[in-house]
Amino acid sequence: FKNIDKAIASGAKSLLLFSADENNFDEEAINNKLKTIPITVFGGIFPQIIYQNDSYKHGSMVCGLDFAVQTDSVTNLSHSDTDYTQQISTFAEKTRGYPTMMVFVDGNSKHIAALIEKIYDFFGNEITYLGGGAGTLKLKVKPCLFSNQGLLADSVQLIAIDHQALVNVEHGWEKLAGPFVITESDHNVIKMIDYHPAYETYKMVIEDDGVYYKFTKDNFFDVAKNYPLGIEKIDGTFIVRDPIMLQDNDLVCVAEVPENSIVYILKGMTDKLIGAASKAASAVTQKMKQSPSHYPAFLFDCISRSLILEKDFNKELNAINANLPSKQPNLIGVSTIGEIANYGNFCLGFYNKTLIIALFKGR
Repeated sequence: FKNIDKAIASGAKSLLLFSADENNFDEEAINNKLKTIPITVFGGIFPQIIYQNDSYKHGSMVCGLDFAVQTDSVTNLSHSDTDYTQQISTFAEKTRGYPTMMVFVDGNSKHIAALIEKIYDFFGNEITYLGGGAGTLKLKVKPCLFSNQGLLADSVQLIAIDHQALVNVEHGWEKLAGPFVITESDHNVIKMIDYHPAYETYKMVIEDDGVYYKFTKDNFFDVAKNYPLGIEKIDGTFIVRDPIMLQDNDLVCVAEVPENSIVYILKGMTDKLIGAASKAASAVTQKMKQSPSHYPAFLFDCISRSLILEKDFNKELNAINANLPSKQPNLIGVSTIGEIANYGNFCLGFYNKTLIIALFKGR
């Protein structure tokens, strides 16, 4: 709380808060504090927070910004009858002309991909998006988004920023097998692949890949984290989807996988994943050459990359820092439950096992 008060006293016009889930803060105390903050506050509680070359399962970061933002939140995302069309439409009209939109969502909510599509329908491709999923690895909805109304659960937070960000998105995963067709799915649950039970097809491909990974009744996530699915886009790249648990013979993913999607089973080697991080930082640095900035670099890095890389995750962070502008201030970020961005001329997407690096232009 002292750092929040210091940031406000220093003249911050808005506050970005990142906190780690294992802090297990007193929810009532947090709510009481948030409701007293006189400037706009946003951000969330994530599996890990990132500062420079390290990630942390405990702790918080307070980032006082010298520009104001406009925010809005949509709640009850997992309720199938939630109609957020009018609310998003009104906010889009209110913030027309803003070049950047941060998006934070409870990563354990349902219907996230559908919501992202709706956001894109109203805001279009003329703005830059960045953000990701907050929440807990215990795979349950819980209060995890900071707002002036208190902590929010099962919600999305939209933050319109009148300041241009430059973004790059990379993942480093490569094709192992496919293409396959998702012949039956229910939102984020894949039931049939090529008219066969989804788990049977998935298991066969992975166990044929080598002797290192064999499924047992207790190790699905430990094996599956190394073999995500890639939904093929029109340009031949992938939106990565994370199978996180079994439900009978169905694969439960972090976000929706539509029926009739063309997918591949992917595989990633450590050097490829770290190389993708290096590439992302280098690319966004090239874009910034003419616009030196005093703002920190922002990183939204999927928590499953940390779980896969384990002790090598610091190598990924080192690779990012080594390729950022030499005079760039600190790298701050979070390990997310899904990542949100648009890149190049492509639509807004909800990704898994991906990383997003953003730099704000200097004023």
